Amino acid sequence: MSETNDQNNKAVVFHDAEMQTSFSNVANVAAGHEEFALLFGISRSWHGKGDKFDVDLGHRIIMSPRTAKRLTAMLVNALSQHEARFGKIDAMPDLSGEEPTQQ
Repeated sequence: MSETNDQNNKAVVFHDAEMQTSFSNVANVAAGHEEFALLFGISRSWHGKGDKFDVDLGHRIIMSPRTAKRLTAMLVNALSQHEARFGKIDAMPDLSGEEPTQQ
C-alpha cells in the first residue's frame, strides 16, 4: 500500500508483513520537551465502578512533537469524516451504568 505526500511528491510505502493488531479502549498521553508518549490499554473496570479505574497497559508509542502534530491532524480529519458519515461521537459517555434517556 502506498500514499503520495503532496508536499514533496515522494511515495510513502507501508510494509505490513510484520504488523500486529491490538485493541485498546483506554488511551492517555504524556508529553515532554523532546517527545510525546501515547499509552494504550484495556480497562479492567466495568462502568468505572468502585473508587479506582484499573487499566492493563499494552503499548507505549513514543514520537517526536512534529510526528504527534501530524498524527493529530490526521485523527481530526478521520474523525470528522467518520462523524459526517455515522453521526456525532460522544467522547465522554456516562459511566454511571445507567442507560441514556431518549429525548
